[in-house]
Amino acid sequence: QPQQPQQAGTASEGRGAAARRRPTQAGSMADRGARRHPMERAGLLSWMTLHWLNPLIRLGARKPLEMNDLPSVPQALRVEELGKRLAHVYRAERDKVDAYNRKHSPKKPKKVIFLLVLLKCFVRE
Repeated sequence: QPQQPQQAGTASEGRGAAARRRPTQAGSMADRGARRHPMERAGLLSWMTLHWLNPLIRLGARKPLEMNDLPSVPQALRVEELGKRLAHVYRAERDKVDAYNRKHSPKKPKKVIFLLVLLKCFVRE
């Protein structure tokens, strides 16, 4: 007789067996995407002191971390979004500096201060 594929989480496995089973790579990404990133839940003090990382650090102290232990990166912190935000803030700052230079036509024109752009872009609002 051909063997039937085993169903995930059957009653004969018990409650904890399904939780202990290692998810597939695709499944782990979906599982991780469903959880909110701890940084999104952190208050200002927790965010500044990186206190929101403590549960992950404790888990890493107990066992080697695996990819499915890590939360997914929030959409707002993905490279595509950060690049768009940086480009938008830089263009706005450049336009402001250009307008100032046209209006005042200084001998030594103002320049865009990239550190200011980064602060405007990435400091929490």
